[in-house]
Amino acid sequence: MDKFKDKKILYLLQKNPEEGVSLALDIYGGAVKTICRNILNDCKSEDIEETISDTFLKLWQNVDKYKLEKSTSLKSYIYAIARNTALDKRYCKTLKSSS
Repeated sequence: MDKFKDKKILYLLQKNPEEGVSLALDIYGGAVKTICRNILNDCKSEDIEETISDTFLKLWQNVDKYKLEKSTSLKSYIYAIARNTALDKRYCKTLKSSS
């Protein structure tokens, strides 16, 4: 993805979070949904949608931790958040079902 778009997303997340999340969702939402669906393939669609929402919430909450100058692209950063959020959801569901 174009660094200009990444800079715009990061700027908006800080100055106008609603627009920033919306733009990030437009650009990266499809892939985030695929990541979450693949990890949570046997979960309810509501759980998958919640995980997608949680991913973009975490992006907004942690935007100041991301450094554009580093070698990690914003796309990779978002996908890592999605993967980790989905894995956390899977782990919590496993704990609940085993107790």
